[in-house]
Amino acid sequence: MFPNVVVVFFSATKVTNYDPATGSGDESFTNYTGGKCIGSKFDSTGAIISQTGTSHFVASDKGKRVDLVVTTFTDPLGDIGAFDLPGFDLKQK
Repeated sequence: MFPNVVVVFFSATKVTNYDPATGSGDESFTNYTGGKCIGSKFDSTGAIISQTGTSHFVASDKGKRVDLVVTTFTDPLGDIGAFDLPGFDLKQK
């Protein structure tokens, strides 16, 4: 049996397309190991890019919930390949 591994990373995301009528859109992201957040800004000093990719999202519940599916995912060695990686975000109070 393998031991658990915990990896802390930061994800910088940019919305590339958004349709307010449907609450859906697309975004690109870059995941980093290292660096730090200063408020809502990411300081990438000393950070290493660990993955990049894109995802499609749909907002609901007046923007309090965002469901997404990763559509591309690449590490420094290249495309990860076929996968199904869904997720969701919930707005904090």
